[in-house]
This record gives sequence, C-alpha cells and structure tokens, in this order.
Amino acid sequence: MVKVIWTNTAKRHLRNIYLYYKNEKKSLQTAFKIRDKLYATAEILATFPQAGPIEPLLSTDRNEEFRSFVADRNHKLIYQIDKETVQIIAVWDCRNSPESLKEAAFYDDNDTGSALTTLHEPQLQPYGEDFRNSKR
Repeated sequence: MVKVIWTNTAKRHLRNIYLYYKNEKKSLQTAFKIRDKLYATAEILATFPQAGPIEPLLSTDRNEEFRSFVADRNHKLIYQIDKETVQIIAVWDCRNSPESLKEAAFYDDNDTGSALTTLHEPQLQPYGEDFRNSKR
C-alpha cells in the first residue's frame, strides 16, 4: 500500500466541487456523497496504484506518466505514481472540455511552479476546516 498525497490543485478542485453542490445546488447530501466517493476512490489507488489507465490527454514532452481513475460518472482523479506515493494532481469534471484538462492539472496558484514540479501538502488545513470529517 502506498501513501496518497493530494496536491494543492486537487484539494482546491475537491473543495470547489463540494461547495458547488452544497451552495449552488443546495444539496448538502449530494456534496457529502460526491466528496466521500472521491476520497474512497483515492483510497483504492493507495492499494492499487496502477488501476487507472494512462491519461492520453496529458502526454507531455517531460517524459512523465499521468493516469486517471473514474470516481463516478462525472469525475475522475488525475494522478501520478511515485515509488511510495500516489500523487493526486487534479479532480476532473468529465463534462468539461478535454482541452482544458492540461490547464486544470498543471496550474496551482499556491505553488511557484506547476503542481507537478512542486508537490507537497500544506502544513495547515487548506480551507479553514476539515471538511472531510464534517458531520452530516
């Protein structure tokens, strides 16, 4: 079993999805359901890191391999495998334009470089509350 690390970009995507369903769709139950499904999917990758296929939309000149794993009909996790970690790069809404996947996966406004060159977990809770453990 490997450790799962969420990049700042992936955490931001997860939080935005959660808030969208909670606030815009007015469905806290759906927000929790999607959030929990995305976390459960990441835990599968901890045990089976090569479960997802190589993501063809993210082939780069940097000789890096990206994989994706479908969490539900609308979302998939974009990730990379290291020796002892699975690094979640992005949470992708499959209804978006495929061309914008690179931008979503590589951009992180909290890092000095791309999410791929500066992978780390912040020391503080990224959103002021631990929404993963929120009560329903």
